[in-house]
Amino acid sequence: MFSGRQRAAIFAAAVNIILFFGKLLGGFFGRSSGLLADALDSMTDFLGDVVVLGGVSLAKKPPDEKHQYGHYKAESLVTAIVGLMIIAGAVVMLARGVFSFGRPATAPELWTAIIAAGSVIICIGTYLYLHNRAGKLSSPALDAGAAHKLADAFTSIAALTGILLSSVFHIRWGDSAASALVAIWVIRTGIVIVSRGGHELLDGAPSSEIENLAIKIIAETPGVINIGDVRMRSAGGRIFAEIDISTSKDLSVADGHIVAHRVRNRLKRNLKNLADAVIHIEPCYKDASQKDEIKKAAQKILAEETQLRGFHGINVLPSNVGFILVADIVVSPSITVKEAHDIAENLRQKLIQIPQLGDAILHIDYKRD
Repeated sequence: MFSGRQRAAIFAAAVNIILFFGKLLGGFFGRSSGLLADALDSMTDFLGDVVVLGGVSLAKKPPDEKHQYGHYKAESLVTAIVGLMIIAGAVVMLARGVFSFGRPATAPELWTAIIAAGSVIICIGTYLYLHNRAGKLSSPALDAGAAHKLADAFTSIAALTGILLSSVFHIRWGDSAASALVAIWVIRTGIVIVSRGGHELLDGAPSSEIENLAIKIIAETPGVINIGDVRMRSAGGRIFAEIDISTSKDLSVADGHIVAHRVRNRLKRNLKNLADAVIHIEPCYKDASQKDEIKKAAQKILAEETQLRGFHGINVLPSNVGFILVADIVVSPSITVKEAHDIAENLRQKLIQIPQLGDAILHIDYKRD
């Protein structure tokens, strides 16, 4: 049974086979060198799809004795390989455009423009499909395949431009100029894809938004007093995390492990692409009196805010940057989202002036009129 990633890769490969034979026959019988070159590009795209299929199939395999963290990085490796293939194809395309510039060439048959235009439409449609599936399945390899297909669409646009300039306007250098310009853009795309795959191969961290969301989830977990190091890395569209938390020093070992499991389960439930999280527990010796002082000062600031209809769920958690305040603020449902966020940000700026408070996380709630 094929997975969603595998089905998408197989579909892309089938499309490229059809495009290859269509462009090859059209270029041969229609005397279009641009279409023949585009056919070669479709064949390289097919090979790229085979690489993507192999990568997503390998990444699907469960952990084994030699790969105890799974095979997720196969997708990261495939992403980098596809990016290199895109760059290599674009360099050949650029060289072809530069060296053929100004040389006399036989004008292709005008009907070959229909094949080139059809290729553009099919490539863009396939790109949209792969890009959509890559987003839903969180697959960097499929996203690289989508970028490859978009590059193929621009290659077909260059071939179409060359055919029209040569057959209709009798401008022989049009194909060469179009190919060179498109190749430069495609090289840039390839570099972006290679860097994306390389980032994951080097255990690069996910976006700061994901890390901030993880910290928020941990801070809201009952039993967590302090948040220490939060280390996260990406692999094949998945996220792996190692997190240090502190609980009450008087907690039993069994209860401490319950808190750790609670943190892990909440993270896996709320972070879509989290593959695994390792939670380390430490005892917390922070002074509880400081928390009470911060909580009282925060309650006073929130009570004085006339734009609020109330507040609740105030919690003060120690961290490496000072204490973190978590609270729910209640606003009118009739105000806009921007107005609500402006209120929250203004309150946050006031709250972080409290001594020993490193940051404040405010959740917006509403009360019906």
